[in-house]
Amino acid sequence: MGISRTPSKSNLSYINQHRNHGLFRDLYYKLLDDLWRKDSPRRTELNRLKRKVYLMDAT
Repeated sequence: MGISRTPSKSNLSYINQHRNHGLFRDLYYKLLDDLWRKDSPRRTELNRLKRKVYLMDAT
Protein backbone atom coordinates (compact mmCIF):
# COMPACT_ATOMS: atom_id res chain seq x y z
CA MET A 1 0.00 0.00 0.00
CA GLY A 2 3.02 2.28 0.09
CA ILE A 3 2.77 3.18 3.78
CA SER A 4 6.19 3.52 5.34
CA ARG A 5 5.06 4.31 8.90
CA THR A 6 1.93 4.25 11.02
CA PRO A 7 -0.15 7.41 10.60
CA SER A 8 -0.91 9.49 13.69
CA LYS A 9 -4.34 9.48 15.33
CA SER A 10 -5.05 13.05 14.24
CA ASN A 11 -4.21 12.22 10.62
CA LEU A 12 -6.49 9.17 10.70
CA SER A 13 -9.27 11.22 12.25
CA TYR A 14 -8.99 13.88 9.54
CA ILE A 15 -8.87 11.30 6.76
CA ASN A 16 -11.93 9.46 8.11
CA GLN A 17 -13.91 12.70 8.43
CA HIS A 18 -13.22 13.61 4.81
CA ARG A 19 -13.42 10.16 3.24
CA ASN A 20 -16.26 9.39 0.89
CA HIS A 21 -18.42 6.47 2.06
CA GLY A 22 -18.77 5.34 -1.56
CA LEU A 23 -15.37 3.68 -1.40
CA PHE A 24 -16.54 1.27 1.29
CA ARG A 25 -19.91 0.72 -0.38
CA ASP A 26 -18.25 -0.19 -3.68
CA LEU A 27 -15.73 -2.47 -1.96
CA TYR A 28 -18.52 -4.26 -0.06
CA TYR A 29 -20.56 -4.91 -3.20
CA LYS A 30 -17.48 -6.01 -5.16
CA LEU A 31 -16.57 -8.56 -2.47
CA LEU A 32 -20.17 -9.73 -2.25
CA ASP A 33 -20.30 -10.17 -6.03
CA ASP A 34 -17.05 -12.17 -6.00
CA LEU A 35 -18.39 -14.45 -3.25
CA TRP A 36 -21.70 -14.88 -5.08
CA ARG A 37 -19.94 -16.02 -8.27
CA LYS A 38 -18.18 -18.83 -6.42
CA ASP A 39 -20.14 -22.06 -6.08
CA SER A 40 -20.75 -21.77 -2.39
CA PRO A 41 -22.82 -24.08 -0.19
CA ARG A 42 -23.55 -20.99 1.94
CA ARG A 43 -25.84 -19.20 -0.52
CA THR A 44 -28.44 -18.55 2.18
CA GLU A 45 -25.84 -16.73 4.26
CA LEU A 46 -24.89 -14.61 1.25
CA ASN A 47 -28.54 -13.67 0.77
CA ARG A 48 -28.57 -12.21 4.28
CA LEU A 49 -25.66 -9.95 3.32
CA LYS A 50 -27.73 -8.25 0.63
CA ARG A 51 -29.83 -6.44 3.23
CA LYS A 52 -28.77 -3.18 4.85
CA VAL A 53 -25.70 -3.47 7.04
CA TYR A 54 -25.18 -1.04 9.90
CA LEU A 55 -21.70 -0.52 11.28
CA MET A 56 -20.70 1.33 14.41
CA ASP A 57 -17.23 2.72 14.92
CA ALA A 58 -16.27 2.89 18.57
CA THR A 59 -13.02 4.80 18.14
